[in-house]
Amino acid sequence: MYQQKQRHGCLAVYLALVIGIGAVISVFNLLELVAYRKYILPDERWLYVAAGLSAAASAACGIALFQWKKWGFYGLVLLALVNTSLKLIIFDYSLGYVVAGFAGLVVLCAALQVGGEREGWKQLE
Repeated sequence: MYQQKQRHGCLAVYLALVIGIGAVISVFNLLELVAYRKYILPDERWLYVAAGLSAAASAACGIALFQWKKWGFYGLVLLALVNTSLKLIIFDYSLGYVVAGFAGLVVLCAALQVGGEREGWKQLE
Protein backbone atom coordinates (compact mmCIF):
# COMPACT_ATOMS: atom_id res chain seq x y z
CA MET A 1 0.00 0.00 0.00
CA TYR A 2 1.23 3.49 -0.87
CA GLN A 3 2.10 5.60 2.16
CA GLN A 4 1.66 9.34 1.72
CA LYS A 5 4.77 11.39 2.42
CA GLN A 6 4.61 13.83 5.30
CA ARG A 7 6.67 16.99 5.54
CA HIS A 8 8.06 18.22 8.87
CA GLY A 9 6.96 21.73 9.85
CA CYS A 10 10.50 23.19 9.79
CA LEU A 11 11.04 21.97 6.25
CA ALA A 12 7.65 23.26 5.10
CA VAL A 13 8.33 26.74 6.51
CA TYR A 14 11.83 26.85 5.02
CA LEU A 15 10.63 25.80 1.57
CA ALA A 16 7.77 28.30 1.68
CA LEU A 17 10.31 31.03 2.45
CA VAL A 18 12.64 29.92 -0.36
CA ILE A 19 9.79 29.89 -2.87
CA GLY A 20 8.24 33.16 -1.71
CA ILE A 21 11.45 35.15 -1.35
CA GLY A 22 12.83 33.79 -4.63
CA ALA A 23 9.69 34.82 -6.50
CA VAL A 24 9.59 38.30 -4.94
CA ILE A 25 13.29 38.99 -5.55
CA SER A 26 13.04 37.75 -9.12
CA VAL A 27 10.18 40.11 -9.93
CA PHE A 28 11.82 42.97 -8.01
CA ASN A 29 15.10 42.68 -9.93
CA LEU A 30 13.39 42.69 -13.29
CA LEU A 31 11.08 45.58 -12.35
CA GLU A 32 14.07 47.51 -11.05
CA LEU A 33 15.82 47.02 -14.37
CA VAL A 34 12.78 48.31 -16.26
CA ALA A 35 12.16 51.26 -13.93
CA TYR A 36 15.76 52.47 -13.74
CA ARG A 37 16.93 51.40 -17.19
CA LYS A 38 18.17 54.85 -18.19
CA TYR A 39 20.25 55.12 -14.98
CA ILE A 40 21.88 51.70 -15.28
CA LEU A 41 24.94 51.43 -17.47
CA PRO A 42 24.42 49.14 -20.49
CA ASP A 43 27.35 46.97 -19.40
CA GLU A 44 25.72 46.38 -16.00
CA ARG A 45 22.19 45.48 -17.12
CA TRP A 46 23.03 41.81 -17.42
CA LEU A 47 23.63 41.72 -13.65
CA TYR A 48 19.98 42.54 -12.95
CA VAL A 49 18.81 39.90 -15.41
CA ALA A 50 21.21 37.33 -13.92
CA ALA A 51 20.07 38.14 -10.38
CA GLY A 52 16.43 37.83 -11.42
CA LEU A 53 17.02 34.51 -13.16
CA SER A 54 19.00 33.21 -10.18
CA ALA A 55 16.17 34.08 -7.81
CA ALA A 56 13.63 32.45 -10.15
CA ALA A 57 15.80 29.32 -10.33
CA SER A 58 15.99 29.30 -6.54
CA ALA A 59 12.19 29.42 -6.31
CA ALA A 60 11.97 26.61 -8.90
CA CYS A 61 14.35 24.47 -6.85
CA GLY A 62 12.26 25.17 -3.76
CA ILE A 63 9.14 24.01 -5.60
CA ALA A 64 10.99 20.86 -6.70
CA LEU A 65 11.97 20.12 -3.11
CA PHE A 66 8.39 20.72 -2.04
CA GLN A 67 7.42 18.02 -4.56
CA TRP A 68 10.08 15.69 -3.09
CA LYS A 69 12.57 15.99 -5.97
CA LYS A 70 16.19 15.59 -4.92
CA TRP A 71 17.43 17.64 -7.87
CA GLY A 72 15.95 20.70 -6.16
CA PHE A 73 18.51 20.34 -3.37
CA TYR A 74 21.38 19.96 -5.82
CA GLY A 75 20.09 22.96 -7.76
CA LEU A 76 20.17 25.11 -4.62
CA VAL A 77 23.73 23.95 -3.91
CA LEU A 78 24.78 24.83 -7.47
CA LEU A 79 23.10 28.24 -7.23
CA ALA A 80 24.88 28.95 -3.95
CA LEU A 81 28.23 28.10 -5.56
CA VAL A 82 27.59 30.25 -8.63
CA ASN A 83 26.23 33.20 -6.65
CA THR A 84 29.13 33.04 -4.20
CA SER A 85 31.64 32.91 -7.04
CA LEU A 86 30.06 35.96 -8.66
CA LYS A 87 30.11 37.84 -5.38
CA LEU A 88 33.79 37.09 -4.91
CA ILE A 89 34.99 37.66 -8.47
CA ILE A 90 32.80 40.47 -9.79
CA PHE A 91 31.68 42.34 -6.71
CA ASP A 92 34.69 41.69 -4.45
CA TYR A 93 32.46 40.97 -1.44
CA SER A 94 34.02 40.23 1.93
CA LEU A 95 34.35 36.71 3.25
CA GLY A 96 31.45 37.34 5.65
CA TYR A 97 29.02 37.70 2.76
CA VAL A 98 30.38 34.52 1.22
CA VAL A 99 29.89 32.54 4.41
CA ALA A 100 26.39 33.98 4.81
CA GLY A 101 25.57 32.71 1.32
CA PHE A 102 26.06 29.14 2.50
CA ALA A 103 24.15 29.64 5.77
CA GLY A 104 20.90 28.96 3.92
CA LEU A 105 22.23 25.59 2.79
CA VAL A 106 23.16 24.69 6.36
CA VAL A 107 19.61 25.52 7.47
CA LEU A 108 18.19 23.49 4.57
CA CYS A 109 20.34 20.48 5.45
CA ALA A 110 19.20 20.72 9.07
CA ALA A 111 15.55 21.01 8.01
CA LEU A 112 15.92 17.95 5.78
CA GLN A 113 17.43 15.90 8.64
CA VAL A 114 14.94 16.61 11.44
CA GLY A 115 11.60 14.94 11.83
CA GLY A 116 12.24 11.33 12.78
CA GLU A 117 9.73 9.37 10.70
CA ARG A 118 9.03 12.46 8.60
CA GLU A 119 12.69 13.18 7.84
CA GLY A 120 12.75 15.01 4.52
CA TRP A 121 15.98 13.64 3.05
CA LYS A 122 14.78 10.01 3.20
CA GLN A 123 11.60 10.94 1.33
CA LEU A 124 13.27 12.71 -1.59
CA GLU A 125 13.10 10.95 -4.95
